[in-house]
Amino acid sequence: MRLNLLDGMKIDIFAAMSQIDTTRQLLAVSSVLKMNNLKPEVHSRESEIPWIERNVSLLSILIVGTGSALAIALPYVLPLLPYFDVKTPNEIGDAFGGISNPVVGLMGVCLTFLAFYIQYKANMRQTNEIEAQKRENEYKFIEEGIRDIKSDIRSLRYTKAGVTYEYAEAIWYYMTDHAATPESKAKKGAVELLQPIHYQIAYVLTLFEPLINNIDHSKLTDKEKCQLLQNVDGLFEASLAYVLRVHDNLMAANDNLSLSNAAKTKIVIPAKRIRQQIKDVLQEYKESEKELFNAASEKIRGAQFIKTTRFVNGKGTLVFFKNYNEYFAAVKTNTLSAEEYEEYFSKEDNLHKLLIVEPVKLLMKLEFLEKITFQLPANQKFYNMAVDRKGLEVFMGYSLEEFKIDKDLWRDKFMGRYMYDRKDREAYEAKFLTLTSNNV
Repeated sequence: MRLNLLDGMKIDIFAAMSQIDTTRQLLAVSSVLKMNNLKPEVHSRESEIPWIERNVSLLSILIVGTGSALAIALPYVLPLLPYFDVKTPNEIGDAFGGISNPVVGLMGVCLTFLAFYIQYKANMRQTNEIEAQKRENEYKFIEEGIRDIKSDIRSLRYTKAGVTYEYAEAIWYYMTDHAATPESKAKKGAVELLQPIHYQIAYVLTLFEPLINNIDHSKLTDKEKCQLLQNVDGLFEASLAYVLRVHDNLMAANDNLSLSNAAKTKIVIPAKRIRQQIKDVLQEYKESEKELFNAASEKIRGAQFIKTTRFVNGKGTLVFFKNYNEYFAAVKTNTLSAEEYEEYFSKEDNLHKLLIVEPVKLLMKLEFLEKITFQLPANQKFYNMAVDRKGLEVFMGYSLEEFKIDKDLWRDKFMGRYMYDRKDREAYEAKFLTLTSNNV
């Protein structure tokens, strides 16, 4: 006989309360989802998110829907089952309560688990975001410290013979004039008259050590530490390292010269200590020379036309694409048109800057690079520009270090001669460039 649940059926109070708790837990899951923006979650790499986390709403609906359908169907199904001898409403109510209680309890357990799981994942994500924000702030703080030191170095001024020198040139000329004194004068203990730049250099040197320690003990990744340390090393080598270079040159050139006490204790010794500290700490995080070479190659003029790079034992090679078809097949996105590609290499100015200027810039930037070769097929010719550090310095009569110090020297003695003066450029190409026909 078919019975109506409303006809005096006794439904277990625990079952009813369990259903209420289940509803509350479902609402709790929904509340957690809304609070943590997990429905729907936009993720750039969705496949990396666990399936249960991506489908928690569906799971909740399935659990509640299945449990509710089972609870509603039981009073109608129980009398039809041969092994359930229940006929009266009271018997059906008791059987319903006894069977539905575990079902409703299991639903509650599942929903509680989902609620805690989603909250746990949200807390983990929030913790990771906070840590990432801390690292970002720490990185910016250290970067600001590097910029402050660079600003202090740029403010250095030294006047000699009516000419005011700035930045690295000020350090160079001041150290050249005051780093050493005759031994006879040093032995007499003559009072040294120090200029303001002396105290400025000494002050700037005191800023490096705490900055390096901050980088070393920070919570940044090794790659970020390496990048910051390379920035510090580059800043030091482009400015205060000339303290040591001038000192070494002076000591080697004249045995009668003795390092002045003020320069030794306040400038030279601290500079030596800082250089060694940078070297030691950077060694822990430094990328390989090959990685540094590849990274520098990606920043040169015409880097988009590089096919492959090679670096072995201090010698680097850049091989460029043979033609537009090879370039287009390799790059595919953000490519130039065939006309733009041909036009780029048809301009002499582009070729000269790529083959003459960029190899020398790489040698200046990478001290470990002894030789650089550019292999460029263009205009039915094959350009092989091979420049070695020692041969280049002998040919020019200047060291690459001098070009790094003096921008005017770089402009006048390199760019002005070998880039824009036809006669000197032809002599340069005759020395380093091999040109053959290319019918590919």
